[in-house]
Amino acid sequence: MQSPAVMDGTVYASVRIGVYDAGDAQHTALIAVDAETGEKRWRVDSDGLSSGLFSPVVAADGAIFTSGPDIDGGTKNWWYAFDGDDGTVRWRRPLKTDTKETLPVADGRLYLPREKGVQALDTATGKTVWTALPRVNTTSTPIVSDGTLFVTEENPPGMTIIALDAATGDEYWRTAYPSSDDYPSLDVGAVDDEHVYIQIHKSDADIIALSRNDGSERWRASIPQPPNKTKGPS
Repeated sequence: MQSPAVMDGTVYASVRIGVYDAGDAQHTALIAVDAETGEKRWRVDSDGLSSGLFSPVVAADGAIFTSGPDIDGGTKNWWYAFDGDDGTVRWRRPLKTDTKETLPVADGRLYLPREKGVQALDTATGKTVWTALPRVNTTSTPIVSDGTLFVTEENPPGMTIIALDAATGDEYWRTAYPSSDDYPSLDVGAVDDEHVYIQIHKSDADIIALSRNDGSERWRASIPQPPNKTKGPS
């Protein structure tokens, strides 16, 4: 089971079949159960596609947002908004950039990584509110915090942290790091009122704190990983 979401007394999750129904072990579904009793409220099947597990769900604005296979048996994958009460499809859009991450939702907008740049959709209709960074390839799953959207561009010759206005897509700032052994990969890990915390993935776990206001580097800390210990003969 993927990480569940809870909204208005109901738990929503993407699961592989076996808990609620007998049948093909490869089958996947999106389920809604009563948070108090565990009683099943509704279920949407992925038509038996073993590769079609729904992504982690997000519950907001009375809907469940996820990506997954065509529930009508087609070959395309889709972004979905399911009604939280009965599981009917409110809207869906073709999935062009696969992700298994939880997508951010805030202030009536769902934020999606694209083949190029990032896109905001209206949670009620699925229509595009704005698109941004059309020349930026391979953005990570965005993080939204208090009206600002943070994305990471992961293409050589470097990686760039970019802050956008979550309502309009206008760019506030960007901070770039060159591709090297010092910066093999990095991600926005968390955001607070003053800082954006960046994790560098390498042998020693480095954390960089950027100013939330302008992207300037405030500090960094290295957290050495414990050495591998080989147990000798006793």
